[in-house]
Amino acid sequence: EHVWPLVEAGTVRPVVDRTIPMADAAQAHRVLEDSAHVGKILLTV
Repeated sequence: EHVWPLVEAGTVRPVVDRTIPMADAAQAHRVLEDSAHVGKILLTV
C-alpha cells in the first residue's frame, strides 16, 4: 500500500550490483556464495 506507489513512480529502485548472462549462472552463484555483491544480481538472456 505504501511502497508500490513509490516503486511505480521510480522514487524507490532496486540496487543492481551486476548483470550476468544466463549461460554464466554458475558465476552468479559463486558471487552470491562469496557475498561479493551489494545489491541484486540479474541473469540476462
